[in-house]
Amino acid sequence: MTPLLEQFLSESRDAIQSIGEKLMQLETRPDDQALMGELFRLVHTLKGNSGLFDLPEMIRVLHAAEDLMDTVRAGRATYSQALADQLLEAMDFVLAVLDEIQQADSDNLPANADRSAAAVDLARSLQQLKPDDDPSEATAASQVPSTGQPAGASTSDSTSPSGAGAGTGPATASGSIPSANSDLSAALARVPEALRMQLYRQTLAGETFFWICYEPEEECFFKGEDPFFQIIQVDRPLWRALSAREPWPDPETLDAYRCLLRFECITAMDRDSLAEHFRYVPDQVQVRPITLEVLPIPTGAEHDGVPVADYLQTASEQLAQGDLPSLIQSSRVLLELAAPGLRIASAMRWLLLLLETQPEDQALPEALLARIRQLEDPMAMAALPSDSTAGAPPVQASTQAEARPEAQPTADQRDSRTPAEQQTGRLSIGEPLAGILQTQAEILALEDHPDWLQGRLRAVAASLRAAFGSLGDEAALTTLQTALEQALEQDSPHPLRDWIEGQGTPYLAAIAEAPAAADASSLSAASASLADAASFETSATPASADAPSATGVSKAAGAASSVPGGTQASNTASAPTGAQAAPRKFGRRLEDNYAAPSAIKVDQVKIDTMMSLIGEMIVAKNALPYLAARAEKVFGVRDLAREIKGQYSTIHRIADEMQDAIMQIRLLPVSFVFQRFPRLVRDTAKKLGKEVHLVMEGESTEADKNVIESLADPLVHIIRNSLDHGLETADERRAAGKPAAGQLSIRARSESDRVVIEIADDGRGIDPETMRRKAYEKGIIDEQTLERLSDQEAVNLVFAAGFSTAAKVSDLSGRGVGMDVVRNAVAQVNGSIDLKSEPGKGTLLRLSLPLSMAVSNVMIIQSAGQRFGVAMDAVAETVRVPETSIQTIKQQKTTVLRGRVMPLMALNDLLGLGEPQVANDDRELAVLVVRIENDFLGIIVDDCLETVDIILKPLAGFLGNIKGYAGSALLGDGSVLLVINPRGLL
Repeated sequence: MTPLLEQFLSESRDAIQSIGEKLMQLETRPDDQALMGELFRLVHTLKGNSGLFDLPEMIRVLHAAEDLMDTVRAGRATYSQALADQLLEAMDFVLAVLDEIQQADSDNLPANADRSAAAVDLARSLQQLKPDDDPSEATAASQVPSTGQPAGASTSDSTSPSGAGAGTGPATASGSIPSANSDLSAALARVPEALRMQLYRQTLAGETFFWICYEPEEECFFKGEDPFFQIIQVDRPLWRALSAREPWPDPETLDAYRCLLRFECITAMDRDSLAEHFRYVPDQVQVRPITLEVLPIPTGAEHDGVPVADYLQTASEQLAQGDLPSLIQSSRVLLELAAPGLRIASAMRWLLLLLETQPEDQALPEALLARIRQLEDPMAMAALPSDSTAGAPPVQASTQAEARPEAQPTADQRDSRTPAEQQTGRLSIGEPLAGILQTQAEILALEDHPDWLQGRLRAVAASLRAAFGSLGDEAALTTLQTALEQALEQDSPHPLRDWIEGQGTPYLAAIAEAPAAADASSLSAASASLADAASFETSATPASADAPSATGVSKAAGAASSVPGGTQASNTASAPTGAQAAPRKFGRRLEDNYAAPSAIKVDQVKIDTMMSLIGEMIVAKNALPYLAARAEKVFGVRDLAREIKGQYSTIHRIADEMQDAIMQIRLLPVSFVFQRFPRLVRDTAKKLGKEVHLVMEGESTEADKNVIESLADPLVHIIRNSLDHGLETADERRAAGKPAAGQLSIRARSESDRVVIEIADDGRGIDPETMRRKAYEKGIIDEQTLERLSDQEAVNLVFAAGFSTAAKVSDLSGRGVGMDVVRNAVAQVNGSIDLKSEPGKGTLLRLSLPLSMAVSNVMIIQSAGQRFGVAMDAVAETVRVPETSIQTIKQQKTTVLRGRVMPLMALNDLLGLGEPQVANDDRELAVLVVRIENDFLGIIVDDCLETVDIILKPLAGFLGNIKGYAGSALLGDGSVLLVINPRGLL
């Protein structure tokens, strides 16, 4: 599994947990728009992250869920319990897919019909929750794949020449789609006429073509999407264009990670293939079929004295009379009179093509003549751009654009300009070029000499090549390549610095001399002239009030190509100082300032390794007292023994601090377990037909990760029992004078070195008489025990194996498996459980657990010449009991300790060692008083030695089945210590 996939799984599970919590909160606060916004963003982020991998079913469901939440957020639908149920089902499905990925150890899941069908059903169910009059279009999640149409694509074909009637896709994140996209004919007006004529012929022959507009989300780069790669992978492209959705900001504030691009393409791919290709971003794509009616679009400049009005009158009469030969002849005459770049010439070429290919169809020629009449009418022209068709955007600068005679300035116009004007015309991109030159000069001026210097030099050269390439300065590019080769050969930036001083100075000087009121739109115009190797057309920002026309771009490009490359740096001396551009720094944007993360994620294996190492250190530390004693007693070196003891104190302190620090890393809040309970309570209460109010407190209480994880199953059993057995139905509660909704409380707190969790309900409680009767009927207790059981002992019968008070077996209760499992699980982590209940008022369960299980503190005891350990959590006290104070009652040794009868058992008898316990010289026996549940037991041993910290290891193999031992540990002297489990011994 790759690190990226591991991170995706981890973050996705966290997101799903947060989504579930937000859904629970929305049930009580359905009008909380801020909460709904957070929920929507969580699902949106999860869907975006899923796009990094090939998970179509997950994306389908998440897309449908996101669409539904957006409908609720916009107020077009009301949040309800049914809607929450469906969204929770969707999250359960996503979680199941994540589990499949985890098991497969790869995101390349095999095809699964059940999973695909479940995804379709879930998406359809989510879609059905949206109101019928919802204005938003159906998303791809709810569409059957066979439709082959991506979401957001128009479902209706254009039938009019202007494209009116063509459906439009939904607005993207950047706002409503401009007219260049919503009006298909206006978009096609930017396609070269020759290509449109070719499309017309092929469409007439039966071929199908589609126009695609792809507007990626602004944050797409952060989701691992590659819009450029996505669009260039479109098969069989005939034309592609690249433009900006809004004006570009200044270079100082430009955010390179915010995608503002619009990709357009004409392709011969079929609709099903397009739907498959854009299946992960259907809401960002528009797909329109190209029909014959939208292709005949006259483009070009206004006419200059061509007799259009007379021609239009004659052409209309000839077309009405069916005199096509005369119409063709008059159209060719007008085409010869008009310059090729005029709009009327383009119209004549289209009219001749229509008459040639479809002479029997007069509808398209009539529509074309009507369009010519509208465009050439002065009143109509007043409302239109001078160089574009009706409704069409400014014509883009492109490598495929048709040459227009009027697009270049005349020789007289060029000669009439002043030198400063000519220089400013050449530098149409103005001040930004100076900024690029200054920035690259600053980079080259760095005094360091890193190993990657040659990479830096190539990057600088690439930036300069792009800047001067946009100006068409071929001479400068040639010398730049020479300078780069010299710099690489010398492993020095000086050749490139010299090149910037020589080639960049005239540009910087022209910038200083240029009028301050230089039009900022020059930047957009020159940027629009950049075309990549993939034959994309690029455009300036559409719908911009100051956007330049193609004519302006051509002037700038043409003039720029004539800039001399050898102007000397001395020209700079005459430039006014005040006009110099402000110096630019590398940290232009706030986002560039790196901020160290306040938290990091660490693999659990690494923490466990650290814990094992500190455990070994503790064992090594514990060896120092043995070493000191040996140095003093065996070798008689008392001074060395004293120094070892001194070092032991220091190492002991450091080891304790390290252990505490690592333990802090392992601590988790109990909310890690609590966060699943709102959903559990909601679903279980709904299934049982009960109203339950859940209260959780102390969620920030922390404990060791292993302890927290061991709590999950026991708490689930307890909560299910409270909901099924404890809390009554609403009718029963009203009859008992209680509120209709029962309350279930889960509280956590820290007490000394333990974590206490209390689960309480205000339900019917536990009836001791019922417990006695049920236990007797099931044979758990006999008649004598039945008579002497106290009420508290009767209540504790719920922990007996196989015991249940349920009248019938269900998926929640009645199987006799539950509370005994809870008690065993709690005991395995050295915890205890206490149950209190009062009939008619409720039940309280109290769990007490250690903060940590990694390092155990044990008391070493001695018996029959052997050493054993007992966990200090189980030790209540140690006492010396005179042999005369020990009595035998019914073959059971007992004594009275502090006014309480204490049963006694010899450790040698429990372990079967076959030796009597040894008393001291005063005939007193050492007694270790241990706590088992709520009872106390005295274990007679030979002696109690000391307490030590150990790393407890469970017994392996068949030894693991011996319940009397909790595990083993290695002591400092190298011996193995067996740790006794008092509860298991009994």
